[in-house]
Amino acid sequence: MVSRRQFLTGMTGAMLTATVAPGFVFGNSLMAGGNAPAAHSLTLEAWTAQVNTAFQVRLASGRVVTLKLVEAYAVYEQETRLEQFILNFQGPPGDVLPEDLYPITNAVLGEHRVRLARSEQDEAVYQSTFCRVR
Repeated sequence: MVSRRQFLTGMTGAMLTATVAPGFVFGNSLMAGGNAPAAHSLTLEAWTAQVNTAFQVRLASGRVVTLKLVEAYAVYEQETRLEQFILNFQGPPGDVLPEDLYPITNAVLGEHRVRLARSEQDEAVYQSTFCRVR
C-alpha cells in the first residue's frame, strides 16, 4: 500500500510537469479541446495582421456564423514575460453566440479554439481576452 506521503510526493512531480509542459502531459489536441490547436500559441502580432478579415465560427449545432476581426490591442504595454491582449470581433446583432469556447477558422491562421463573450457596450461585438507567456 502506498503511503499518503509517497502519493503526495509523486503527485507533486506530476502536477509540476503538467504545469510546465501541459502539451507533453495531456497532448495538444486535448488542451485545445479537440482537433483545433489552442489559440494561445498565436501572438498579438499574428492576430493584428488579420484585422478586417473574416473568421468562421462553428456552433455546436453545425451552423456557421461569420465574424470580422475589427480590433486587436495590447492590454498592458509593459515589458514582461506575459503578453496580454484583447480581440474584438464584429458579428450579427442579438444573442447569437452565448459566451463559450468556439472553433474559429481564418484563411491565414487556420482553425483555433477561442473563448468568445459578447461585449457589454455593443451586442454585435464579441471579445476574446488572451494572456500568454512570450
